[in-house]
Formats: sequence, C-alpha cells, structure tokens
Amino acid sequence: MYITKQTNIHPIHMHLSHNGYMNQSGNMNKKKISFAGQRLDELTPDMSDPERVRHFMKIAKVGQGTVSRWNTGESPIGPTSSKRIAKKHDVNAEWLRELDAEKYIARDDDPDMQRLRGLMEKFDDQDKGEMLALAEQKARRYGP
Repeated sequence: MYITKQTNIHPIHMHLSHNGYMNQSGNMNKKKISFAGQRLDELTPDMSDPERVRHFMKIAKVGQGTVSRWNTGESPIGPTSSKRIAKKHDVNAEWLRELDAEKYIARDDDPDMQRLRGLMEKFDDQDKGEMLALAEQKARRYGP
C-alpha cells in the first residue's frame, strides 16, 4: 500500500492504493480507497464491503452514497459522523479525519487513567522514561 497525493486535493482526500479485491467472477479488480476509508476498514476487518457500508450508515445515520464518498475520498467524514463512529468503536474521532491524529486518546473519566496520571506526576524524568518503556513493552503483547 502506498499513498498518492493528487494536486489541489486536501490531505483528507489522499488515496491509499490497495492491491485489489476479487470480484464475483474471480477477476482481480483494483480499488482506490481514501485514508478515511482505510481507517473504516481497519475498524471492521471481519466485515464484507456491503456489511461495512450498512454498518457505518447505521452508526453515522447517513446514506449509502455518503459512506461511498468517504471511502473514495470525494468527501471527508464530517465531525458529527466521526464522533458517532468513534464512540461506537472507542477511537479518537480526529483519527478518522486527520492523517496524523492518534487512534486512541486517554479518557479523563477513566479512573485507572486518573490514578496512573497521578502516579506519573510523582516521578522524575528518568522514572517516567522507564515506566513508559515498560508500558510500551507490555503493549506490544497486544499488537500494534
């Protein structure tokens, strides 16, 4: 996969080229998908394309054409839709709209995160670095 930038196109409309997909007759078709479309795919890896479209239509309360335009990059995912999708899939809404946004954000209302933040405030820079390295090591067990 690679990103191709088209002239006079906002980064939201950059495209990722997939290797393709198999159509019903068994022929390989190329498909272009925007980075937002790729992220929607990432949220629903076990769904077929039609299932995925219906899923996001229902969550975001939009029509099929809107989801198709998100996938092709013709239009970005709007703020209201991205919030609905993010809430359902427990991701950062900005991650659906911006190339460089973090997928997950810490919730302020999560008691464990509040406790962890309180503990980290007590550490000096060296201890913070060691704790972050340990957390990253443990997080690798769960994948990217």
